Amino acid sequence: MAPKRTPKPSSQQDELMAAIAANDETSVSALLGLGVQPNYVSAENGLSPTVAAAENGLASILKILLKHGAEANGDLSNGNYPLRAAILSGDGDCCRLLLEHGADVNYCSARGTPLMAAAAAGDCETLTLLLDSGASIDAEAKDGLTALAAAVRENQKEAVR
Repeated sequence: MAPKRTPKPSSQQDELMAAIAANDETSVSALLGLGVQPNYVSAENGLSPTVAAAENGLASILKILLKHGAEANGDLSNGNYPLRAAILSGDGDCCRLLLEHGADVNYCSARGTPLMAAAAAGDCETLTLLLDSGASIDAEAKDGLTALAAAVRENQKEAVR
């Protein structure tokens, strides 16, 4: 389920995004404790708090968000989603945390599957994690791209093996 886009973010939602950007665990916890919703998409930058934490490799912040009800899944209008953001950040802890909280290992957005993202990045450790978590090696994106084709296209020889 995609996070709801908030047309005009509240000042507390802005504060939450600023606290995430600053890697300020205390402020993130306090704001969530006040009831700031973790499942929204900022109209200003198109990010959800979960994607913001994942794309910056902030596993401790991501853990707090998930503890307060943030969804591990949620496709943004640009085709990004938390697990893809974590993969592209190169942060294995964020990837594992999202998978532990139910991230769909076979989700396919306009930008492809998590396995395709890891293959294109040449991240063999994450490829193994995703495959061990049940990722389908045969999944195809809407354009027919597979993880193997993504790795070949990006000249990721280790990922092809």
